[in-house]
Amino acid sequence: MTGHLTHLGMVNEAYVAAVEAAVDAARMTGAPESDGPYAHPWIARRFVRMLEPPPRFRVKTMRSMVPETGVEPADALRRFHELQARLAGTARRARGLDLGRVRFSSPFFRLLRLSLGTGFEVVLAHNRRHVWLIRELMASEGFPG
Repeated sequence: MTGHLTHLGMVNEAYVAAVEAAVDAARMTGAPESDGPYAHPWIARRFVRMLEPPPRFRVKTMRSMVPETGVEPADALRRFHELQARLAGTARRARGLDLGRVRFSSPFFRLLRLSLGTGFEVVLAHNRRHVWLIRELMASEGFPG
């Protein structure tokens, strides 16, 4: 369970930092504004759908996203909550930007350019997936074993 939270912290840290930088750059350069609806490429929508729970198939975690061992559960949970607060603040700062036209590179796949809206969706879908996995683990026979 701590491994899931530590992994979420690592992935959220990278994505939140990338989304924050994209919002800051968009604000500084006078990026397009819109109240929606926003257009996102089909490949991005499919990527988000793939991340949603319940997992339809296992995805091997990239080495750069494998968490270190020995992290205290309370520290992992605190870090996760801090990152969610940062993400919420960034979403508030992004209000009014065209979430379909402002783009940034994925922190893990530099060639993959995501819209700001897709970036928010990726983080949230990935979080939901792991929360679902944690709940499944906790409901399993023999937990906490």
